[in-house]
Amino acid sequence: MKNKLNYQQCLTKKKELCKIFLSLSQKEQQAIAARDYDLLLQLLTEKDMVIAKVNQIDVYLGTFTEHDNHDINNFKADIINYLNTAKEIDEQNQNVLKKELAAMAQLLKQTHHLKQTHSLYKGDDIPIEGILIDKKK
Repeated sequence: MKNKLNYQQCLTKKKELCKIFLSLSQKEQQAIAARDYDLLLQLLTEKDMVIAKVNQIDVYLGTFTEHDNHDINNFKADIINYLNTAKEIDEQNQNVLKKELAAMAQLLKQTHHLKQTHSLYKGDDIPIEGILIDKKK
């Protein structure tokens, strides 16, 4: 990180980013429920940026020796709480998307089957000469 921050400032920034991450997970849940997949992709991109920033902070935090006091422990507990809640929401989101994917796959199979049935009914796959013209033997 460009400017020098102390350990607690880094944890404060990480806590803010984790809170944003949780908020984005909740917005993803709403986007999935509304089937707004464009918004979902945008939210996933934003989450990737937040993750990159958290990773930068983690690298910077690694340069410090471990601090252990009440305030620091509260920050860490809050961060873990945000991340665990976001993880639960993300798992729910994944399950909903997997169900939607399975439903879409079934719909595509059904559509393909109906198309084949329609094609056979119309005679698209049957050569015209066999139906309309008598061949010389």
